[in-house]
Amino acid sequence: MQLEDLEKDIVNLIRTIENDTVFEPKESGLCDWCEYPEYCPAKKHGLAVQNLPPNEYLAEAGVSLVNKFASIKARMKDLKEQEALLEAELDLIKEAAVQYARKNGITNILGSDFILKVVEESTLAFPRAEGEGRSDLEESVRKAGIWNDVSLLSLPRAGEGDQGREDRREFKRSSEYTRNQGTCIESMRPCRAITRHCRLALTP
Repeated sequence: MQLEDLEKDIVNLIRTIENDTVFEPKESGLCDWCEYPEYCPAKKHGLAVQNLPPNEYLAEAGVSLVNKFASIKARMKDLKEQEALLEAELDLIKEAAVQYARKNGITNILGSDFILKVVEESTLAFPRAEGEGRSDLEESVRKAGIWNDVSLLSLPRAGEGDQGREDRREFKRSSEYTRNQGTCIESMRPCRAITRHCRLALTP
């Protein structure tokens, strides 16, 4: 019985080998013992270029492609590192712009070529389902008279919709769940025309 099973396994393996049309190279430590590297897709390019003089080696199409690929990848890595540094610097500038807007009671800050718009708003932050304070929230919504509008617990709708709008506004104003989400830089747009207008207005 064991011999029959072995025979079936061998026959099936032979059929698999005969029917297979794709032979992907599998590199390992055994490659150094292989006597046919010139036929291997993973090895034959290296064999073809390894003995070329330096000038021909660098000019070879495949070598050139790999070198360009590696160079661009290295540049991309450098740019990502620079981007991270610039993002950190930008965050500091954003905070300074927000403080400047608050101090001067303004929403638009005029630069040489751009206007920076600063927006401060509050939104509703709710406890999650079955989280702490959820039952108190639901009771607050019922008392505010907007339970029917948000009974599916799509709670951001508490600040939207046509019916009971004043009730929802009052709920948002008085709700303990209202959180100040901070001031954000909403947009930055070109302002060359406005800049020229300012200069003309300041002309004696």
